[in-house]
Amino acid sequence: NRRRQQTRYVVHWRDIPWEVNAASQPVPLVAPELGFNIFTLQVSIRVVPAHYQDSTSHSHGESVRYCLNGPGLQTVEDTTLEMGTGDLVFVPSGARHSLANPGNEPLRLLVAEQMPGTYRQVPSPWRDPA
Repeated sequence: NRRRQQTRYVVHWRDIPWEVNAASQPVPLVAPELGFNIFTLQVSIRVVPAHYQDSTSHSHGESVRYCLNGPGLQTVEDTTLEMGTGDLVFVPSGARHSLANPGNEPLRLLVAEQMPGTYRQVPSPWRDPA
């Protein structure tokens, strides 16, 4: 909570880690541990090495992935989707998914996803006040 009190509002382009480790782990850009007063969402950059394939399918909260460059393959449940530069992929909460980069260059994704422990929240139904 002390980090959230820093009230950070911006990540400058020069601070975005365009090259990260070969393990293909997301690097948070907007998250509580970076001083943002945010509770259910995090934004990260993921650089996926050439010829990378997730070794296991996994699930978590909702996720939206914006492909900064491609090609890439996103599997959601039993469907494998091709994605390229400018494509958005939605992964529903609890859906099994995995990622692959069949290309010769690193695949870069901007990922917005629910933080662990918050994905079981469901919106309350909208009611017309009239």
